[in-house]
Amino acid sequence: MNLLHQGDQLAALEVVPANDTAAVAVVIPCWNAAPWIARAIQSVLDQDYAEVEVIVIDDGSTDASLEAVKAFGDRIRWSSGPNRGACAARNAGLEMAQADWVLFLDADDYLEPGFVSAALAAGGDLAVDMIVGASKRERPGGSVIIDAYPPGWGSEDILPRWLGGRYVQTGAIVWRAEYLKSIGGWNPKVRRSQDIELVLRALLLGARAQTVDAGYCVWIDHASPLRIGSQSGRDAIESELDFHEELLTLIGPSRPSLRLPMATRFHALAEQAYFRGYGDLGDSAMQRSRQLGFDGRVGPWRKRITTRLIGSKGYAGIRRAKAHLLSRLKAFRAR
Repeated sequence: MNLLHQGDQLAALEVVPANDTAAVAVVIPCWNAAPWIARAIQSVLDQDYAEVEVIVIDDGSTDASLEAVKAFGDRIRWSSGPNRGACAARNAGLEMAQADWVLFLDADDYLEPGFVSAALAAGGDLAVDMIVGASKRERPGGSVIIDAYPPGWGSEDILPRWLGGRYVQTGAIVWRAEYLKSIGGWNPKVRRSQDIELVLRALLLGARAQTVDAGYCVWIDHASPLRIGSQSGRDAIESELDFHEELLTLIGPSRPSLRLPMATRFHALAEQAYFRGYGDLGDSAMQRSRQLGFDGRVGPWRKRITTRLIGSKGYAGIRRAKAHLLSRLKAFRAR
């Protein structure tokens, strides 16, 4: 039975037959990623693990992405269809995969050599549903940030940290394919923070996880407006509020220790909504944050004093006005 979220399937044209011997499938969703997609694919082909296959789902690209994908010939499998979003593309790749394990690599990321073999060597024989590796962020200017957990941590260690904002990149996690299908795969209703939602949902539903030392999935912190994480419109914030409400139902009254981290997340979403001018969304998120026990005292002392005096909405208004003024000044100086 297909347990993936309804409406996920791409009207796809598959051109390479399944690799029945693959132990790991690497699914790469691709939408207008021509500058990066070849690097992502090659990084998987260069892995020293023999039983790995590459599945690329072109999600209605209008640039040269599909041509770059086709250039790899029968070394990869691919399909193409209309644009339905990254989660739908990932679910289509999950359905195509024949392997026991699956990794989802964003088209503008890449895997360091040896990542797959090291991850499976450390966690592949364990009774786990998620093997959690580490990621490396390469920022403009050349600085690097490592996102990682100590090796040997389990679900009970990861969940509160993930709730608190300690993440690794999508491509640093290897999933047991059958488990991922059993919880519905990726949620196509989520517009932003899609991997955050999936990991939280999986852990709250009882996924067995293990952190490993396997090298890095690397993502380049570029400023493309096409990035999912760059989306800050009303729909993106609203979908994030919606999935947090759904996660609350999984927490329930039996896990009181998780209520405050969730309250903090709602407070952060309220501040984002206020800053973007979506007052109703901000009010809703702030109300939920207070219901969960958050008192609003967060950040530097100046911010705490200001928000106590004029509220988070007023503080966000000041930030928005300041950002608008700085943008005007920058445009004026560029003339």
